[in-house]
Amino acid sequence: MSSPHDDLDLPGLHLTDFPAGLRLCLVCHEARGVALLSRYDGELFTMRSQCPCEGIPCHCGKGMTRMPACSYFDWRAGRWRHKPHFSRGMCRRCEERERRRRER
Repeated sequence: MSSPHDDLDLPGLHLTDFPAGLRLCLVCHEARGVALLSRYDGELFTMRSQCPCEGIPCHCGKGMTRMPACSYFDWRAGRWRHKPHFSRGMCRRCEERERRRRER
């Protein structure tokens, strides 16, 4: 059986590592959806992963960034992350530009 993600060539991507309920956004290649997870005591709970496509426009006006105060699954690191409400929202292009500026 084929997956809609079979044609994606993203280094380090193993869809079997995704928590159940999440899928890969075909636009931004980030995890999105609602995952069913288990606490250490076995209690089940859900957690929503938002991709940048579900977020707000970047300050540059060209890209998108995640909503403030949201959680998301970082599939490259294999862990959940949280974006605080006070963080500066930047798209990938602006983040890369800022990183290069700081390295000078």
